[in-house]
Amino acid sequence: MSGDFVEWLNLVVSGSFSTAALVYAHRTFRASLPPRVRQGVRMVVECNGARIEVEHGTEEDAIRIARALAGPSPEQPAPADPAPAPGVSPAADAGC
Repeated sequence: MSGDFVEWLNLVVSGSFSTAALVYAHRTFRASLPPRVRQGVRMVVECNGARIEVEHGTEEDAIRIARALAGPSPEQPAPADPAPAPGVSPAADAGC
């Protein structure tokens, strides 16, 4: 009976050490990866040979650029002089 208990105890202890080593190896691997950068959206807009890159745009910037590229809609008149968004060049507001 005591032989069976020692074998089971050995199995549990060795399995625990193997599991701990696997967890440590996984954490070390994840720590070696570069961090994910998700602060802003990178948008590239090409229009009439001009290429505009917006590094840290917001969802509103993307909507404004899409509307500017689509042109004025019949339901919504074009604004007279919209202010450019931060990080967006004035050429991005020109219709294409």
